[in-house]
Amino acid sequence: MLRRALDIDRPHFGLILPARPGSPQPSAYGNLMGIRRITIQNDGVAVVEVVGTTRFRVIETGSLDGYTVAHIEQ
Repeated sequence: MLRRALDIDRPHFGLILPARPGSPQPSAYGNLMGIRRITIQNDGVAVVEVVGTTRFRVIETGSLDGYTVAHIEQ
């Protein structure tokens, strides 16, 4: 996911929380998260500093390479 997010001019990704705790259903709204900084630790763990930039409405969700993806409306 990070590789894809970093391959664009303004690195960002969408964040959608569950509709309620423990639910597999995503919320109807999410937030675009701008990537400010990434630090790769010695064990390979990536620490990603982000800032919320824009709220969006989820139109449709799906799956791509094991990740939840969505068509959104800003």
